[in-house]
Amino acid sequence: MSIPSQVQRFESLGLSARNILHIGVHVLPATEVKDGQFVETHKIYVGEGSGNFGVDFPTDLIFASMSEDWAFENFDLAGKNWPGLAIFPDDGDFTVEFGDSGQNSVLLKDACKAFCAHRYQIVMRHKTTGQLIATDPTIDNRDRQAGPS
Repeated sequence: MSIPSQVQRFESLGLSARNILHIGVHVLPATEVKDGQFVETHKIYVGEGSGNFGVDFPTDLIFASMSEDWAFENFDLAGKNWPGLAIFPDDGDFTVEFGDSGQNSVLLKDACKAFCAHRYQIVMRHKTTGQLIATDPTIDNRDRQAGPS
């Protein structure tokens, strides 16, 4: 007899049927050209490499700020308030919430009932200066080298 899904098999054994994926979010100094002049700023880099995270199994994705001076910031996008991370399209099978009271982490719980290519945006705030920065990891993250483990 074959069990219809991996989720059902793990649960039938009394085990968790959820994956946990830990993702470091790095903030590094950067420069941009604004009105023909160099301006110092910061950029967000997600994980290692391109920042693409494909999940096809129920997964808790834990995004943690690897920079102590930076926290995830609430923001509004497309008529909804997001806790530091927005994800589209809204296929109705995930939740996003802060993982701790200091907003140093965001927990994305995906049930993986629908499979689609998600796009997401991250907004962070410097805890002292209030500077806000944002990124779309699938676009802005391509040159990220693997960091220290």
